[in-house]
Amino acid sequence: MFLEKANPALRRVEKRNYRMDETQCLRMIRASLAPSTGCTEPAAIALNAATARKAAQGTVTQVTARLDAYLFKNAMGVGIPGADERGVDLCVALGITAGDADAGMNALHTVTAEQLAAAKALRSCVKVEIVDGVSGLYIETILRTDCDAVRVVTVGAHDHIALVEHAPFTEAPAGQESVEEGGAHCGSLAEFIAFADTVALDKLAFLRDALTMNRTIYDRAMSDELAHCVLPKITLDDPSLCASAKRMAGAASYARMHGVPLPVMTATGSGNQGITLFLTVDAAARYFSIPEEKELRAIALAALANVYIKSFIGPLSSVCACGVAAGLSASLGVVYLLGGRRRRDGAGCAEYPRLCQRHDLRRREGGLREQGCPERGPCGGSRMSGAGRRRHPRAGRHSG
Repeated sequence: MFLEKANPALRRVEKRNYRMDETQCLRMIRASLAPSTGCTEPAAIALNAATARKAAQGTVTQVTARLDAYLFKNAMGVGIPGADERGVDLCVALGITAGDADAGMNALHTVTAEQLAAAKALRSCVKVEIVDGVSGLYIETILRTDCDAVRVVTVGAHDHIALVEHAPFTEAPAGQESVEEGGAHCGSLAEFIAFADTVALDKLAFLRDALTMNRTIYDRAMSDELAHCVLPKITLDDPSLCASAKRMAGAASYARMHGVPLPVMTATGSGNQGITLFLTVDAAARYFSIPEEKELRAIALAALANVYIKSFIGPLSSVCACGVAAGLSASLGVVYLLGGRRRRDGAGCAEYPRLCQRHDLRRREGGLREQGCPERGPCGGSRMSGAGRRRHPRAGRHSG
């Protein structure tokens, strides 16, 4: 399994114009991926608190956690692995009682009942504050014991711990250093496609492991019937490509944010972006029976595009990057998967409908008629009625 902790040092790449070679592309993809157990923000908070506890001596008496507003908003209402309650204060307390400071974003990979009970008892000692005037991602934990005091600061990226210090603390907050995703603003679509076309398949083995990781949490969501909590029945029963992609990404994302204690492979610091990117391409590959080699190359292309787009957005944004970055990149991967190519005159985009029609015809000939299903396009619409072009009355609503 690809369980290497993302190295923040790999992400600091000077913004300059140069051609991307194979080594740089691989480095760019690897630096953007990291496994995480649970939602990214609670995992980052727990990692920060676990690091403070590891550095401190004595019995904990008081804890202050200070977060930027965006991160606080993202962490306050999501599930926490191994916990039956939610809240930023519980994230901090669990990091102290159960967090593995050496596991990176998998800090909460194992939470026992005893550790959870201890965290709940510690919540009364935890104070959470929102920090004003900081730019970008910021987490600070000040942990005091009966004989020590430790301060830990995370900036720029969820797993980038920039400062660990014992009292007396420095007066000014740690500098808001920029932690760019690998190869930020570097490369071009033509170079990314050339890399996907030519890179040796064995060098993409880590993407196979990442895909397996995200498939696993989707399978768990389906076996535990968690998908019914977030997706309408029409989507769960629909065999079309669009419904399959929604089902895989939606169910896996809900399981992760519900607190299912399984790791996912994040992309550019987000588990939901990793799920969107990998499982959207995977849904298309399964639907059209695309060989694994082509799928891994499509995921590589999508991952490069995602890093490039995210480099303009930053680690946190007011608009979910699953749509504006990972979703767009996954769409690029699907077009590549179906044989689409970049053309200077822009006509390449016109090839997509014909590619879908060609592959969908093969798909239907392979089994949908035998199942007695109506003829459907890749996005679920009957070709006779045009139903796929009408919005279902329950579309966009959650069933639970």
